[in-house]
Amino acid sequence: MSAILEGGTPIDLDSIRKKCRQIDALLASGGEFDAEGNPVSEPLWRAGLGMANYAADKEDAVIRLGGKHPDFDLEANLKKMARWNGSGPPNCATFKQLCPGGCEGCEFDGKITSPAQLTSGVSEVVMVNPETQTQITFTLPRRYSMKNGAVYYTPPGSDEDVFVSPYMMYVLDRFTDVDENRQIAKLLVKFPLEGERVVDVDSSVIAVGGSDLVKALALRQIYIPGDPRPLRTYLMTYLQELQKTKPIEMYYRHFGWQADDVFLGSEGVMGNVDKTALTHYDGPIRDYTSAVTNTGADVENWVRLTRLFAQPDARYHGLVFLMMAGSPLMRGSGLASTLVNSYSKESGSGKTITARLGLSIWGQPSKLMRTVNDTDNALYKHFGIMHSLGAYIDEITTMDPERLRAFAFTLQEGRERDRVKQSADGFREKVTWQMPLFASSNRDAYDVVGMRYSSEAEKLRILQFNFDKLAIFERTDLNIGYKITRYLETNHGFIGPILVKEIMAQGGPHAVFDRAYNRFQSRYNFTFTGPERFYQAMMVLADAIGELMESLGLIEFDYQQSVRNGLEHIAYLRQANIEGEMNGMDLCFQFLTENADKIVHYREVQVAGTDPRVYVMEPPPRVAVARTEVALSMKDEFIGGELFVNRQAFKKWCQFNGVEYRSVLQSMQREGVRVTEQIRKTLFKGVNGASASGQTYCFCVDLSTHPRFIEANSMTTAPTMDVKPRLAAVE
Repeated sequence: MSAILEGGTPIDLDSIRKKCRQIDALLASGGEFDAEGNPVSEPLWRAGLGMANYAADKEDAVIRLGGKHPDFDLEANLKKMARWNGSGPPNCATFKQLCPGGCEGCEFDGKITSPAQLTSGVSEVVMVNPETQTQITFTLPRRYSMKNGAVYYTPPGSDEDVFVSPYMMYVLDRFTDVDENRQIAKLLVKFPLEGERVVDVDSSVIAVGGSDLVKALALRQIYIPGDPRPLRTYLMTYLQELQKTKPIEMYYRHFGWQADDVFLGSEGVMGNVDKTALTHYDGPIRDYTSAVTNTGADVENWVRLTRLFAQPDARYHGLVFLMMAGSPLMRGSGLASTLVNSYSKESGSGKTITARLGLSIWGQPSKLMRTVNDTDNALYKHFGIMHSLGAYIDEITTMDPERLRAFAFTLQEGRERDRVKQSADGFREKVTWQMPLFASSNRDAYDVVGMRYSSEAEKLRILQFNFDKLAIFERTDLNIGYKITRYLETNHGFIGPILVKEIMAQGGPHAVFDRAYNRFQSRYNFTFTGPERFYQAMMVLADAIGELMESLGLIEFDYQQSVRNGLEHIAYLRQANIEGEMNGMDLCFQFLTENADKIVHYREVQVAGTDPRVYVMEPPPRVAVARTEVALSMKDEFIGGELFVNRQAFKKWCQFNGVEYRSVLQSMQREGVRVTEQIRKTLFKGVNGASASGQTYCFCVDLSTHPRFIEANSMTTAPTMDVKPRLAAVE
């Protein structure tokens, strides 16, 4: 590199000797005889020393050019070479004068001025690919050569080399990234200290060249000094030569449907794809190559296992299995995802076996199952890699309720949240998916995430089925669960390709889904409401894949009955949602009930002809989120009053329980309750020892505007205590 920056190119003695008899004679004799066979004279020895001064390894060059001379002294030669004061390597005229016979018949006579100009680099290079730990021997493109680790180019008709790159580079492969609609060149680069590394560079950046190429390489710690145009030409030459000699490789980041409608699964790529193209996995998907695999073709015994879902007590098992099998059809629904949860309090219900059988369609179940112990980012990466095959999380309700609620919402979007790059100059690449996501739990997912407080839209994002205990798993003599698990670990991955090929034969996921969608109402006499689109997509998907699997002989249970069982359950969920729906007053009362020990109750009893008797219910709370001020008759009959609720505390409660604060107030107003916002109130006013507490922003409810509030405040009695504030008398 220093020789290049100083304006000179280190000479290569071995390449020069092939074209110059003078240098060849010195190297052959070790500096003892010249090209005419005479002993080397002092002037000729000095010219040889001048050639050594411009070699990459000067000491080695001195030894090779004069080491066998009787008067050779390495230390003295190196000192003399250090004092070399020529303007460059010795010229041809010097060698011709000292040994005329050595230049007779030279083809370069008169064309060059110094033998140093005959130096040429190595065209055959050996490097090691660190990804495969294999040695690669390759020939550089025509007119390119390597000298001292750098790349040079010799233009036609010229003896001057053009500097290309300070790093030896070799284009290993080129890939088409279908999802990103781009081509990528994979470069093998030899770094000064680290050795060989493989880096990816967008082919379009190479084609554009200039500062774009310099920046792209610099981000990969490849620093190109000077004009980048020769390097662009070098890389483009390689890409063009690769195009003639090697098929392009397809660059895949996830399984399932790709942007060009081909499908990547346990048998590789299926669909309308170039058969000469090689399949390449990039990124985290490489870790899944041993999981999403085809281990055989034992279709008959695998199909026999589906008889498990024909048992009368397996009402929803077969339906969930069909949804898992139909995961590739999610693309035809237009939705990104739906969370399907299998719930059972007891073991032996078959929820895990059902999941294993569904996962075995694509690969090894134990490697494809995920747990809540994985981080959210790891789970999202898993979903992104599976993409269209479906994914499964075991015991999902062991998640923290807040995490589970946020997690369930993100799943429906079909992509992880945006994250800024570490350099803050854009967003990180995010993963996407379009498939159902399956889970199991021994707790009710609706209760865990507080669905009873949520909006209707949130309730319909999770489809949960209650799994009954299966009698067959109580037969200890059969040990059926263990046998199925062991079988699936070594027999998997061969059903998925059969399904995908049939889906493609029937027009693709959109066509198959649309046919099932159009016939669904007439076949099952069931109509979904608009908000039930997530439920609808899963049921249509199950019906579509059920018909397809039945026609292929891949199931041995009544898929239509499984769908009907699911529709009965959805009808039950629909009615439960209607009956259990909480309006604004329900939610307000729920908040007050959960915070009953944090309310200041101020009471005033109206006494005819005397001053009212006032009190605060004992004991007053240490922390307050609300305050009631109520006027009562001597018979404890409600006369009037107001409820003050700390807005911040109520909003926080709403957020935690998946409730919209504004919708709660609007719901109460629709019921005729008078609600006023932005009221400043001291909640502890009148409480001995707490009168110094400040005011907070509250919303105020007129308790006299709805019977439920009147009833709640009509039968309250408590010991009295002296207080300072009093309510105005109410006529």
